[in-house]
Amino acid sequence: MDSYEIVILGAGISGMSTAAFLQSKGKKPLILEKRDKVGGVLSSKEIDGYTFDFAANSTVEKYESFFKLIQWAGIEKDLLIANRNASKKYLYRDHQIHALDGPLSYIFTKLLSFRTKLRVLKEPFIAARQSGEDESMADFVKRRFGQEFLDYTLNPLVAGVYAGDPKDLSMQAAYPNMAEMETKHGSVIMGSYHTLKENKKAYKKGKYRPSRNIMSFKRGLNQIPRGIAKKISPQLFLKSEVLEIIPIDGKYQIKYMKEGKEFSLIAEKIISTLPAYVLSSLMKDIDKNLSTELSKIYYPPVGTLNLGFHKEQIGKDLDSFGFLVPEKGNLNFLGALWSSTIFDNRAPKDHASFTLYLGGSRNREILQSDLKKWVSIATKQFSEIMEIEGEPKTKCFKLYEKAIPQYNLGYMNFKKYLDRFHETNNNFIISGNFIGGNSISDCINNAEINANKMI
Repeated sequence: MDSYEIVILGAGISGMSTAAFLQSKGKKPLILEKRDKVGGVLSSKEIDGYTFDFAANSTVEKYESFFKLIQWAGIEKDLLIANRNASKKYLYRDHQIHALDGPLSYIFTKLLSFRTKLRVLKEPFIAARQSGEDESMADFVKRRFGQEFLDYTLNPLVAGVYAGDPKDLSMQAAYPNMAEMETKHGSVIMGSYHTLKENKKAYKKGKYRPSRNIMSFKRGLNQIPRGIAKKISPQLFLKSEVLEIIPIDGKYQIKYMKEGKEFSLIAEKIISTLPAYVLSSLMKDIDKNLSTELSKIYYPPVGTLNLGFHKEQIGKDLDSFGFLVPEKGNLNFLGALWSSTIFDNRAPKDHASFTLYLGGSRNREILQSDLKKWVSIATKQFSEIMEIEGEPKTKCFKLYEKAIPQYNLGYMNFKKYLDRFHETNNNFIISGNFIGGNSISDCINNAEINANKMI
């Protein structure tokens, strides 16, 4: 039976990034991946001259680890920085899209009533909650900013980040920094001010200062895991589904299925980046309580609809990152990214491409619906908002039945069991986008942290 020092479970962005950081430190981990490709849900394709991303469309540079990774993988030459006009964002309300391109825009926008704008200005004077119990994102924002702000600002923003519902999301788990601002400074606005001051001091002392640029790659985001795979392919086992993990004398026996045959190996250390619902069944005989908590993490269905049009068909100016839709908007999609406005090479000359996201926690019934009809209605609704005439030149749709993990109420209980597991099992790290943030930048940064723990 073959033996390995470190085995990584899963070849999504978390698993591949962890492998890259380990190899950069002289380690040679083995990666086991069920699919026949790397990248997990990240998928990028060229269709009819368009470059389409499925799942994530871009990422924001928040940590130094991002540039360490892409330089190691040799793909920095293909890095794309979003166009300047992509900084403008729209929110949908009452059949219109309203621009929000900075803090002052909230004062002048017609998205919110004068009464809500006054309520926002009063936020620093609202008493902080004394209870340390978990609270939903909806309750937190309603308490500090009011119902209308929740309905037409936060609700669509949460749909854009998590495809989630603020009534379900845990404030402490999904947005811990914002929750801490109230605890520490008594106000989100005052907390934001103090955070900016503290960051400026830290940058002067040499702390890495992220650009916060929106970024992708010439051939899409899947170029990151594919670039890594080119440098670690001898240690990458695709079509290898993990069946069982058995603790043996401080090590682990891993049974896996590859091309219809069962194999086993011994791992001194394990880093799991498998989805929570997959890992849950593998942990039943290792930590029953943690297994139960893993099974509770919800992944809503999300569909990606990519559309391509000739620019002559489009009545609206293409001057934005895109727009998000509140639940009260009653549309068949959560929001739309203006892909070719963000990055120049996403559509043929004189054409434009868009990415719509459907489903999510608010539209779970998409799984039981007529998908063709759902997509058709979403396309029609989007065309009306954008004043588009005629049918798309290109249309493609992909549904992920279990997409983005939700940091819902009850997540902090899972976190307690996870921390307890890590305290007693320092040779088994559980990671992935359901821990420490779900963005690509978060996953890459957590990958570097976990790699360092294993060295």
